[in-house]
Amino acid sequence: MISDPLNGLIQRCRAYGIELSIDGDDLLIRGRKHVLTNELLSELKENKQAILTRLEFYEERAAIREHDGGMEQIDAEEAAWLDRLWKHFN
Repeated sequence: MISDPLNGLIQRCRAYGIELSIDGDDLLIRGRKHVLTNELLSELKENKQAILTRLEFYEERAAIREHDGGMEQIDAEEAAWLDRLWKHFN
């Protein structure tokens, strides 16, 4: 199995209830202060551009599936996540 440290970081954020989103060139980070440690924030800053690139791909794929494909938002987001996995492993 291929190890993907960036994916691990994003999954850790999800597990902690931290929401990562894009606003222009900014990475928005929302979560409870007790889980947003200095170490985690530093790791997110170090990987900001890579996270933005990954989120942009995911959000674009979800929007295409939702609006052009007529999918419900939740289904479009799941399909976009599968697109991301396909891109990673191929």
